Amino acid sequence: MVEIINGTLINAELLFEEIAPTGGQANFDFQNIPGDFSLLQILINGKTEKTATDADVIDISFNGDTTNGNYYRVYHVAGGVAGSSHGGYVASDRYFMELGSDKTATNVGGGVAWIAGYTSGFYKMVRSISGSYFNSNEYVIETSIFWQSTAKINRITFTTQSTLDFSAGTRCSIYGFG
Repeated sequence: MVEIINGTLINAELLFEEIAPTGGQANFDFQNIPGDFSLLQILINGKTEKTATDADVIDISFNGDTTNGNYYRVYHVAGGVAGSSHGGYVASDRYFMELGSDKTATNVGGGVAWIAGYTSGFYKMVRSISGSYFNSNEYVIETSIFWQSTAKINRITFTTQSTLDFSAGTRCSIYGFG
């Protein structure tokens, strides 16, 4: 993969890629992330096995830290039948993005995220842009999640808030840049 950042052509290396198998998958858990890149890019596309509602929330955690109080989220949501809505500072939240559910075949979601300075001694931030389509409604969500830790990120885990599996065919990839 090649990407242009600030006018410079940068090669990327595919570090991890998983596709949920038939029968689903409980999480995407990427361990032993190498520390020799300046930027990580995450791509997710698919749905979960939730059938009660149209979408499912995907949570992110770093280095096995699932304590919600260690994460803060700022977000903006646009779309849907209600039109545009704005979010603000939300404490105790690892809400990364929404994926579609198995309620109907047309429900789907996905997005792209970036983590710059994931090896730095500063608090970490993941910035994502995601979208979902369900029940004839389209949503775009911009999110910044701050992890209050100075530790190097060496593990990234994605889980569903419903605790149901990611549906077969859901894909999650992580690329390293620079």
